[in-house]
Amino acid sequence: MWQQLLEDTLTPDKRPALQEAWENTPDPQDRYMMLLEYSSYLRKPEISEKEREERRKQMEPLFKEFGLNSADLEDESEFTGVLICFVVVAAATFVAGLVYYFYMHPDMSHDLTSL
Repeated sequence: MWQQLLEDTLTPDKRPALQEAWENTPDPQDRYMMLLEYSSYLRKPEISEKEREERRKQMEPLFKEFGLNSADLEDESEFTGVLICFVVVAAATFVAGLVYYFYMHPDMSHDLTSL
């Protein structure tokens, strides 16, 4: 069954990696769980362009409700890149603020004696 699953669902260049994982799994119960997991994952049908367009049409009212334009979400890679950049800049700013707060705060005893 395992060999048939690999032959039906994967290209020849991807089969050896899964076959090696299968052979390195000694417990029959683990192999069975692996078969179940990969058979459900690998046998998922791909979404056709027609189905994708239907889903977009179904989601259009929700996009409008939240003030989003579905055309803006078409290029997900650009949106993801901007989001990652924002998170990295925010984290760097936060860390810099912590470093400044803990290491650069003025010495109060020195300031009191200068008065």
